[in-house]
This record gives sequence, structure tokens and C-alpha cells, in this order.
Amino acid sequence: MFKVNSELTAKVVKVNNSQIIEIQNFYDNPDGVREYSLSCKKYTKEENEDLLASAIGRRVCEDTLELAFYHQDIFRELCLHPGWNIDFDKEQFDFLWSGMRFIVNATNNYEIIEDGRDMIVHQDAPHLNWACVIFLNKPEECEGGTGFYRYDSDTDKIDLEHLSVMEYNKAVLYPASMPHGAIMEKTMFKTCDRLVQVMFM
Repeated sequence: MFKVNSELTAKVVKVNNSQIIEIQNFYDNPDGVREYSLSCKKYTKEENEDLLASAIGRRVCEDTLELAFYHQDIFRELCLHPGWNIDFDKEQFDFLWSGMRFIVNATNNYEIIEDGRDMIVHQDAPHLNWACVIFLNKPEECEGGTGFYRYDSDTDKIDLEHLSVMEYNKAVLYPASMPHGAIMEKTMFKTCDRLVQVMFM
């Protein structure tokens, strides 16, 4: 189910002193991955607060060996791409992939409004080097995306440096230390969940 498209189209985007990599048409069968995500149990913060962390809404978390089987070599190559300014630690990389789960954030309009935050800019856990999001919403459902930010000490403001627009079956790989956040405005996702697979390396 998690087989990667054999003809990937990738674009490197320079952001601040690093880069992100945007990959179109990531999955060979995105409909199957999407349907699987819709069928899985979605945990709330009341059920598992640690699992949700700072995420809004609900989260799928399923054990699987397929992700590592289909993805690990591809992401190793991507993480070795020059320009990251991150030292590649093979032992840590392999350890994190040995326990990689199928994780999907599911968020709707009601949950966005109830949360009340205008921005969700954050950095991922310090023991991580990279993260990846894969958008699983169909084209007619796509809104927003993932923003990448920079803190401006002169104005004491957080400025948007790049927006990775949400597109069906698009993967975005980025440094876990880069300030980023989901673009989820209060007018979005009224008729469907925002479905975004996340992976941490």
C-alpha cells in the first residue's frame, strides 16, 4: 500500500540557511493510503494526550513494517542531499525508522475554531533531524498547506518565509528544527478532515 511512485518529481526550495524538498505524486496508490487513513481509529487528546502533543484535532497512529520497507532507502538518499546543514547520523536514522508508525493528523473546521490558535508555529523535538508531511486530501478538498517561518529580532515578529501549498499526494521534507506550522484558518475544512501524514526522522 505504501509503495512510492517510481517517477517522482522533486523540487529543492532554499529557505533561510537550509532547504526543504517538495515531492509531487509521492505514493503510487495515494487513494489506497487515503482510504486506509480514513478507516483507522483517530485518537483524541482525551484518549492520548502524549500522542497528540501540540497537534489540533485527532491523530491516527498505526504500527506497520511497510513504511520502512518502502520508504527508508528513499529518505536516506534525500537526507544525504547536500544543503541541509545537518550531520547525517546513520545509527539514529535507522533506529527511528525501525519504529516508524503510520501517523496522520486529522483536523476539521470545528476543531480549528475550538482550539483558538491563530498560528501553530513550532519546532519538532530536539532529538529529531528531519520531518516529512504528506498531504492526503483530494484536490477539491485542499486548502492552506505548511508554512515555514523566520523570527525577525528587529520587529519581534515571526515572518512566513515559504508556503508549501497543500496538493494531493505531495510530500514535503524539512529540517525538524525549522520553525513551521500547519496553515489552518478558521474558515477551512468545513466539509472534510484535513488529512496529513507525518513522519519524524
